[in-house]
Amino acid sequence: MISQLLCKDADIQTSSNLGSVSKGSYGLSRALDPTLQWEELVDLLVEYPEAVLENPLLSLQALAKGEPLHSLLPDLVYASFYIYLSEKGDPELLQDYIPTERRLRPAGSFMSV
Repeated sequence: MISQLLCKDADIQTSSNLGSVSKGSYGLSRALDPTLQWEELVDLLVEYPEAVLENPLLSLQALAKGEPLHSLLPDLVYASFYIYLSEKGDPELLQDYIPTERRLRPAGSFMSV
């Protein structure tokens, strides 16, 4: 998958087992839809941050721009994604997707991305 190319050795859920974990979750399915308008996608990604890793639109944008995935995320989505990764309890996974230098910015710089 594209998201796995963005992060080496990532131990994350893929779309195949995301579906089995949360079958029937219409919101999650919508968050994985690459045809959504950006505004609607942002709202869904705040609620379903696990979809950040599997949404093909975000993955293609990151590859096309040559930027890390976290740099494409609006602040609210970034915060939700950070919490989601933190709750996994795997510091290497968190480091792979959101490097320490991004997480440890000086106070007041969160909004200056």
